[in-house]
Amino acid sequence: MKLKQILQALSQADFCFVLRSLPIQRRIQNTFRGIVIFLLLMSLFNIHELCAQELDRQPLADEVNYSPRDEEVLASNPPAFIWLPLEGVDSYILQYSQSPGFESAKTTTIRDLTMTVHIPTETINSGKWYWRYGYSNNSGEKFGRTRLFEIPENAVAFPFIPVDEVIAQIPKERPRLHFTPELVDDIRNDKEGRFTAITEATVTEAEAILEMDEPLWAEPEPWAKSENPRYAYVNEWRTMRPYTQRMVTSALAYIYTGEERFAMEAKRRLLHFMEWDVEGPSTSVGPDELGMDIIENCSPVFDWVYPVLTKEEKEKCTEVLTARLHQISYKVHRARPMETRPFASHQGRMIGFVVEGSIALAHEAPEVSDWLNYTLKLLWSMYPAWGYTEGGWSEGIHYWRGYMDKIFRVVAQLDKFGIPLKDKPFFSNTGYYGFYAAFPNRPTQSFGDLHELPVNENVGRMLYKLGSLYSNPYFLWHAGATGAGHPTGRDAFLYDQPKVEAKVPSDIPQSRVFNDIGLVVMHSNMAEPENNVSVLFQSNPFGALSHNFACQNAFVIEGYGEPLAMSTGSRQLYGCPHHSEWMWHTKAHNSILVDNEGQVIRNSASKGKIINYEDNGDFVYTAGDATQAYGDRLERFHRHMLYIRPDYVVIVDDLKTSGEKSTFQWLLHGPTEIQVDKENLVMVNRSGNVSLATRFLAPQQVDFIQHSGFTPQLEDSTKWRNQFHLTASTTNPEKSMRFVTVMKVDQFSGEPVKMPDFPTTPRHQLEIKNIDNLASVDESVLQAEMIDAEGGLALRLGNNLILWKESGASQVKAAGVTSGKNMEFKKDFFQAD
Repeated sequence: MKLKQILQALSQADFCFVLRSLPIQRRIQNTFRGIVIFLLLMSLFNIHELCAQELDRQPLADEVNYSPRDEEVLASNPPAFIWLPLEGVDSYILQYSQSPGFESAKTTTIRDLTMTVHIPTETINSGKWYWRYGYSNNSGEKFGRTRLFEIPENAVAFPFIPVDEVIAQIPKERPRLHFTPELVDDIRNDKEGRFTAITEATVTEAEAILEMDEPLWAEPEPWAKSENPRYAYVNEWRTMRPYTQRMVTSALAYIYTGEERFAMEAKRRLLHFMEWDVEGPSTSVGPDELGMDIIENCSPVFDWVYPVLTKEEKEKCTEVLTARLHQISYKVHRARPMETRPFASHQGRMIGFVVEGSIALAHEAPEVSDWLNYTLKLLWSMYPAWGYTEGGWSEGIHYWRGYMDKIFRVVAQLDKFGIPLKDKPFFSNTGYYGFYAAFPNRPTQSFGDLHELPVNENVGRMLYKLGSLYSNPYFLWHAGATGAGHPTGRDAFLYDQPKVEAKVPSDIPQSRVFNDIGLVVMHSNMAEPENNVSVLFQSNPFGALSHNFACQNAFVIEGYGEPLAMSTGSRQLYGCPHHSEWMWHTKAHNSILVDNEGQVIRNSASKGKIINYEDNGDFVYTAGDATQAYGDRLERFHRHMLYIRPDYVVIVDDLKTSGEKSTFQWLLHGPTEIQVDKENLVMVNRSGNVSLATRFLAPQQVDFIQHSGFTPQLEDSTKWRNQFHLTASTTNPEKSMRFVTVMKVDQFSGEPVKMPDFPTTPRHQLEIKNIDNLASVDESVLQAEMIDAEGGLALRLGNNLILWKESGASQVKAAGVTSGKNMEFKKDFFQAD
């Protein structure tokens, strides 16, 4: 390495990397020469100053960023300070101050921090603050850069609760999880039948379980002994889950009735799991589903059937549950570590299990204080990895519901102990994500894995729980609209009866933006889900990770309960060929390909962001930037979307390549075969008695290709209907391209469109069918036109004028109107005509 290169390298953030790159570390034969060079560099540079620069290294792809971010305005008070660990540094110093120079009288300094997270136990003054972190060595204390943040006066008070105070609030008597001895007495002596609607079904099911006389579930052999280890593992946890749930049901029946025959059945199963090898196939280190199932369900069952356990059985359960919880806390969470590398789905799920297990063992296992101290700091700081203060969930609706169902057991349980975890802005806001994105009567759960499933009562039950916990009348209305009522099973007595009545969502905003996950949800008529049109738009800053896909700047349109423009595919096994080679890719979603290539898959850098959002009542305007998702192929991909309530959508796609000229492919997917009028550049999707008409105003020439089915095929094609995939491709390579499309949702009478058969053949091209009745397309779509404009684009849609300002222009002029907005909508502008 040349001296100039060494000097350049020394100016970079990671000095340890520099040392590894020096000749002394490159197996040079002349060791003395290497030492001389190193000492020379030591004399030329202040090595400790270089190490101070290392404090602010860039996060790796799977690491969190520093928090608070520079110039961030916080939603809670005090902040959770998060920084990145340094190789060879065992303890850190944190300083926060209202003085940019960190004057001692205005500065709080905390030393000897072994975790790269610190949350003050008291709120701090509102206003501007500065923070930095560092460490000390033989030459003194070294700090990194200073970051500014602001605490507004309305920030939510959310100081950390020390672990000894938390443990002091956990009762010593049992049961502790979900129930109290007083509540159990009330349930068992319920002569008025107040609880019958909740308890009766559980007791009936427990009776049936006793009649089954089910053999104990055998501990599986090591996965490596199987011919197909992965499928053996998947089949094992899928079939084992109902077995463990029957253990929970039996324990609940004992809680409800006091009849020991139910407790003995739960005990029989519980003690069997206590004989399994914690480090064997049921480990939580991975593959982890069996281990998670055991710790999630055995912890409460141990607590609930505690009275029927002998002294030796209690000791055995305490020993094994301690080992499993210690395994998660050290070999899973701290081994990553979760505070700086939280982007792991299953590991995030285990956070709640550690808290519940710690409550179950709070006064029996001395390790509880250590587990809780670490885990509560995760909950107060980085949790969740997939969302932020606005409450969104990057992995999608299905995984939001599943994970919130589990973590809110902890939130609600701690709330009963007086520990206000529910005040964290994410928790208090996340119900709105479910409310808007998983709105009643939606036929899909786009975006994210298992997007093909309809919104149902499972989501409604989650909204009921949140409506109860936060006294939110709209959440309770959602629950009723999806057919969900008070929860049953293990959560039935965890959530209190709501203190408010359900309320129709007619007086709240009919759209919402979740900038944290890059999602905009727009509705036309939330008061009447059966008469509602929904438009969803995603440009996700988390990238194409975990249970989300490479579908930045993609949209979904649904109307009157029917899917129209949809994300496609059906995930039946994570990572299977259909999942990984179809659903993960842009080609499965309503976005754009460049030279028939989509966005980068499975990469945190394959990200987007929402760059504009405004709801003006008559219309919603939003825009996303998906440029980065294409690697280095694009200089710009901004998608501008105008939703004109109740049934129009206008999209302007602004693309520019970073290199050679390219062709661009505009994608549209539907549940039935899409008909096309090539001459007028019109497409029609139909589902049920609802249609979506789409027309290109620009470019003037595209080639249409339609495919049916999937490659690779679904694992079980009998579960889902076929789907159709239309591509509108530009014909000539260009450096830049603008697509301008107008879309309209309509209902029609007569026979509903026939749904397709199951996809029995792989993806194949179809002959384009002409629209059978062009007169059925709304006249406003057929007559929409571009009009002359300066500084952007203008179009007439019915009597409405729409202006779009191009990138770099200060304003757009058309039809006598000048606008500096990115997109302007003038309702009934041409009414005088």
